[in-house]
Amino acid sequence: MLVLPVNINIYNKNYRGVQQQSFGSFFRRKRENKDTFVKTSDNNDFVSSRIYGKDVFEVAELSLRKSDKKVPAYISRDEHDDLVSFGIYVKNEGELGGIIIQTPEQAESVCFDSSDFFRKFAKKSMYVDYLYSDNDGHELSKYKGIGTELIKSAVRESIRNGYKGRLILSAANGYASPVPFYYKCGFRFEDEDANKSMEEFLRSKSKNLPSSLSHGIMYLSEEKAKELVGG
Repeated sequence: MLVLPVNINIYNKNYRGVQQQSFGSFFRRKRENKDTFVKTSDNNDFVSSRIYGKDVFEVAELSLRKSDKKVPAYISRDEHDDLVSFGIYVKNEGELGGIIIQTPEQAESVCFDSSDFFRKFAKKSMYVDYLYSDNDGHELSKYKGIGTELIKSAVRESIRNGYKGRLILSAANGYASPVPFYYKCGFRFEDEDANKSMEEFLRSKSKNLPSSLSHGIMYLSEEKAKELVGG
């Protein structure tokens, strides 16, 4: 993984308050202040919505939907208290998505009244609190792979913190269930019958996801995490 160290000025010290108000709109906000420009490894200017003095950018690749041409993207990282967030960008096009993950304490609170398996797993995993992508909604982005690259960043953060890539989340059923996406990334239900049903659903290429599979707590094991990031 190529890591690009860059530096910018602090933009907003009250990040946590802004984040709680609206994660997506905060990251989508355009930056006109030249102090927020950074230099990438290819020496090109890149506008960042980052707000802290020390920044790290990871390099990723997205695919154009129409041609599958690979497009370089940048993933930025913010850390504040027990929250770590990542935003993904393409040069001159702004922020395309973001993810917030938290320490096991949050995962434990989510799994407090769940099964013994999830309570134990939560103690050694980071919790995916929020995932946003401009693929959400009625109009798809022209890019593919946004959500997957953000999940990969969360896996690497879990590894950096000693949790071996393990993640846990509660998949909510909104406009469109995110469960098939998470399943393709390697997340699983505790119930093996539910996993088998999801496999059958994906093979069928049906658009009608059974309600019993549309939400629930899912986990990413150490083995599946390694498969996802290739390590």
